[in-house]
Amino acid sequence: MEEFKEIDCIKLGEKIRMQRASKKMSRETLGELAKVSGATIANIEADAEKALFKNIIAIAKALNVSVKELL
Repeated sequence: MEEFKEIDCIKLGEKIRMQRASKKMSRETLGELAKVSGATIANIEADAEKALFKNIIAIAKALNVSVKELL
């Protein structure tokens, strides 16, 4: 059985920012695609807000990457 690991929120935010930037996507556009606000994206990227897992899934889908790639 696989053991659960704590999410490194700083790395998560950095990976989201890198993926978003590589796709030349604004925070607002990513937020619209993931159905969260641009402010939420900014807060997750800055580690000012802990991301809900459902939002991580939605962000991964919007970026066309796997959740594992963000974690």
